[in-house]
Amino acid sequence: MRYGLFRDVQDENLLIELCREAVELLPNGHPKKGLYRTNLISSHLQRYRRTGHEDDLEATLRAGELALAETPADHPRRLGILSNTALALVGSLKDGFNEARLRRTVELFTEALTYTTQGQPLDAVLRVNRGTALRHSDRPEDVERALRDWCTAARNEAASPDIRLAAATAWARGCAELGRWSDAVAAYGLAVDLLTSVAGLQLQHADQETRLTKWVRVAWEAVAAALENNDPDRALELLEAGRCVQWNHQLRNAGELALLADSQPELAAEIERTSAALGVVWSEAVTPGLPHAPATRL
Repeated sequence: MRYGLFRDVQDENLLIELCREAVELLPNGHPKKGLYRTNLISSHLQRYRRTGHEDDLEATLRAGELALAETPADHPRRLGILSNTALALVGSLKDGFNEARLRRTVELFTEALTYTTQGQPLDAVLRVNRGTALRHSDRPEDVERALRDWCTAARNEAASPDIRLAAATAWARGCAELGRWSDAVAAYGLAVDLLTSVAGLQLQHADQETRLTKWVRVAWEAVAAALENNDPDRALELLEAGRCVQWNHQLRNAGELALLADSQPELAAEIERTSAALGVVWSEAVTPGLPHAPATRL
């Protein structure tokens, strides 16, 4: 619990030792041995993500395969074991292509997908990850399967905006690599639309900028794809939509304020005065001498 709150490295190491000891205390064949091993899988995987040490990766893979052998197919915890083991295998593929590990990764993600239905949020996450694994292969059938996974995940409206944007961007870039510019433009169009949701109205201005910084290349790539597709009008649309996400938020707020003024003019006037006062305070906080724009330009 304490490690979960404070991420202390010593606590992390202690957690792994305690999880290992808990597994070893149970005799082979015990019905809960595989479930106890899931904690060991998660803790090794977490440390691998922090350190990148090969030993933790191998420990995750060993524990994962043992846990799968020990956990019945109808157990609800099996989905988590499948996903974590597959994620560790994806990590191993980054260090060098391994056909056997790739096929095992795809097999695990495919089984995990049988525990979900298309349209659920988790379905999108698993498809994004399976697509990432498949893209390590140059086989045309694997590439096509990856594109289908990303396309399905990107269009899953129940998934989080971040997952959908990751899927749409991967889908778009995959199409661009193949020279399928019409498909790439469609995928990039969805990605640019999702920028508005990722940097949502509920976030503070600085938090919106932080979110958008991660996706700073999306608008540029979208414009390039549209130009490759001989569609300069669409390129201009994507450029404006991608570079003015925060400004569009302000315009939307202005439109809603106008609608409010029709029914409750006094309340609308009060909101406008308050917004103006806050705008003065915010602009004074900007570093003197630096130009300030109301929108993040991607």
